[in-house]
Amino acid sequence: MRHTMADCGDSRLVGREALMASARVRESRKWKIGTASIFVALAAILVSCNDDDPTGPENEEDAIDPPPGLTVSNPIGAAIGFPGAATAGSVRASAAAELTYVSARPGSFPDAEMITITNLATGKSQTFAPVDGGFDPVALEAEPGDELRIVVRLTDRSFIEYSSLVPERRRPRVVRTMPPKGATEVVLSVAVMIVFSEPIDVHTVTTEAVQLRRDGEPVEGTLVLSDDGLRSWFTPAEPLQEATVYSLVVTTGVLDLQGDLLEEEVQATFTTGSGILLVSAGGYHTCALRADGVAICWGDNTLGQCGRPFSGSDFEPPQPVPTTLRFTSLSSGHVHTCGITVDGDAYCWGWNFYGQLGDGTTTDSDFPVRVSGGLSFVSLTGGQDHTCGLTPEGLAYCWGRHDYLQLGPSQWEFCTRDGTERPCSRTPIVVGNAFKALSAGNLYTCGIRTGGGAVCWGADFPGGNLGTDSERQIETCSGYRCTRHPRAVTGEHSFLHLSSGMSHNCGVRMDGTAYCWGVNHYGQLGAGFISSNYTVRNATPLPVVGGHTYVSTAG
Repeated sequence: MRHTMADCGDSRLVGREALMASARVRESRKWKIGTASIFVALAAILVSCNDDDPTGPENEEDAIDPPPGLTVSNPIGAAIGFPGAATAGSVRASAAAELTYVSARPGSFPDAEMITITNLATGKSQTFAPVDGGFDPVALEAEPGDELRIVVRLTDRSFIEYSSLVPERRRPRVVRTMPPKGATEVVLSVAVMIVFSEPIDVHTVTTEAVQLRRDGEPVEGTLVLSDDGLRSWFTPAEPLQEATVYSLVVTTGVLDLQGDLLEEEVQATFTTGSGILLVSAGGYHTCALRADGVAICWGDNTLGQCGRPFSGSDFEPPQPVPTTLRFTSLSSGHVHTCGITVDGDAYCWGWNFYGQLGDGTTTDSDFPVRVSGGLSFVSLTGGQDHTCGLTPEGLAYCWGRHDYLQLGPSQWEFCTRDGTERPCSRTPIVVGNAFKALSAGNLYTCGIRTGGGAVCWGADFPGGNLGTDSERQIETCSGYRCTRHPRAVTGEHSFLHLSSGMSHNCGVRMDGTAYCWGVNHYGQLGAGFISSNYTVRNATPLPVVGGHTYVSTAG
């Protein structure tokens, strides 16, 4: 839902003066709008076009400030060269256009599924999905006193509207850090990131103002600031120590481009890991991630899935992947492996018949090759012959085999190798946004939306693994049910964690209970019974018996 005043004529100019005058007594307001009352809200906006004061309802008793984690910066001149400058067709496009940056700390909107921010003075807007209940800075053309309408769509499909004025001056904030405060099992080769609420003066981002400390003493390292001035990275000169507590300290010595001090000093404490941080099993091989970021693989290496040349042995013992790359996560597919480096880049190795390595070829590789597209990922998941990744913005991408629509609705191509032509994509193609987790199964993929609901797409083979019995939008792939569109899993579930097996899925809900769906011929759903017919579809998530609570599952 979007309210604008682009058609209100000269009243908008009068309204600016009213907004500026009211800024001292009213900062913001909030309304809860159910879907049935959207038209009432729209009518109210239309009526306001005939009023002398377009600032909204006169009754301020219901006024509620936006979440404290939300930040609206003062306008900053676009001439500085940052992205988002005014474009042709803007109500107020000019060479002197200014930008305001809107951001929210994680947890600010815990039940939000989608957010739209509109500047009522220009009609320009931004729509995006929050991640962990917050979002990094988004830019809008604005001037002091402009009113921003922030419409939050909740997971129950209701709406909350906030209204906030663009300030003349505001001190910058730290929006989030990575690793976040309280993180554990952090890889030793991590590069620590800080996200600011607005562009920062590069000359003030120094090792005196930003420090990583151990036992109160600064750790040596280097600092860089992104080109847009919104993110800074601290890279330690040496790998961090295992099982050690570190504190990232960002002092008020950091200034924005107007010379304003950081609003408050920030300290984010985290703990490094030790030993093996995770293990990921493929079809006939296994890989593990050490705390120092080194990937170790063992088992079948016929096609290079262990990340080194095939030795001719039927069994490869555990050995490090011979590369200088350091990883923060790993995921093993059936005959390939992928990992994310400390810089957020994705690398894959192994069998590449369908382009599942994502490097733009169908050539197998016994060493890590970078996934094409210049994307940064926070997680990867490997299926039988395809791979999917999640970006920090909640965008889901997939690549590899597509004859069962496991890559989703985007455009795909044909891969030809050894005289065989198959639907595929040799590079990442977007599936959709508003995801917070992905899990690839055999010939399908599932994900968790930002609101906690699960969706699946690809082949419903042998049956039930897509989590729906509905025939709507179901297609046929090689004689099996399939769908290219992410479809909601049956039931009102909100999941924290999801894992996919060959033909079944299990998820952990907010209350720690586990639910599973799909094939149950061997009792893999944990529901207390066995489906004697292998093709029986258990499309409705069933509770795992036993009364236990869980933090994660593995398929």
